Amino acid sequence: MEIIDYKDLTPELAKEGCFVRNMPNDAYHAYEGISKSGLDLVNRSPAHFHFKAARKTSRTLELGTALHTAILEPERYKAEYMKLAGVKARTASEYKQAIKVHGSERVLIAHEFGNIDSIQETVRSKPEISDLLAGCDMFELSALVEYEGVILRIKLDALNSKDLIAVDLKTTQNSSREEFAKSVYNYRYHVQDAFYSFVFELIAGKPLNAFKFLAVENEPPHCPMIYTLDNESKMIGKNEALRNIEEFKESDIDQGYEQTNEPLSLPNWALAKYDNEVEEGIV
Repeated sequence: MEIIDYKDLTPELAKEGCFVRNMPNDAYHAYEGISKSGLDLVNRSPAHFHFKAARKTSRTLELGTALHTAILEPERYKAEYMKLAGVKARTASEYKQAIKVHGSERVLIAHEFGNIDSIQETVRSKPEISDLLAGCDMFELSALVEYEGVILRIKLDALNSKDLIAVDLKTTQNSSREEFAKSVYNYRYHVQDAFYSFVFELIAGKPLNAFKFLAVENEPPHCPMIYTLDNESKMIGKNEALRNIEEFKESDIDQGYEQTNEPLSLPNWALAKYDNEVEEGIV
């Protein structure tokens, strides 16, 4: 598979389809077309996509990037990040001096790098996960291609370019099978799987052999887990992604929620809860 550097990216190459290394996050999110996060907004309503707020850097995003680097590219994490041992707050003068030189995104105080290092150590200590990541040779790889007049964008966390295995890192409160399945549905990770796989095949001319989610809990003991979605979930995800792309193409800028004259009802779970309380004589 051919890969270009971000400095060589042109609108023509984006339309034809290309893999791009070293594409800054801000440039990726500002590029024309739509990404998976954009599909999520369109799924809410086209108006939410068209009026989306400008992406702002936050400490949460910076720490998320640091964690991704620590887990997926430990050598780069070691080389590029400054750890301020003994500094407990970002109001400390030592921290303020450090970010003037290195930038806030590359400077970590004690509790920040302590948590990141703990997660990194736990994840990398699992042989199955360590072997999976050892096979990955490309990280933060962007891909762009035109599909039915729309530029589609993806950014792969990690890719084994030999075996065509993509790995996507997700932090979560609960990585157990039952609870992460809920996260897959709530955050539409099945749409991401399908959308990324679809874009990859459009450009590479061949499909990914596997798309794996690496789920890691934010809090100790972290419990890292590897999950691969079943074919039914992938099919549903692809149908939703293609529907969202079509909605994006056809939508008006002010098209919000669909208005109906149907009476508004309580959610099904609330009605079921009430029925149970009636049966038990609580109400």
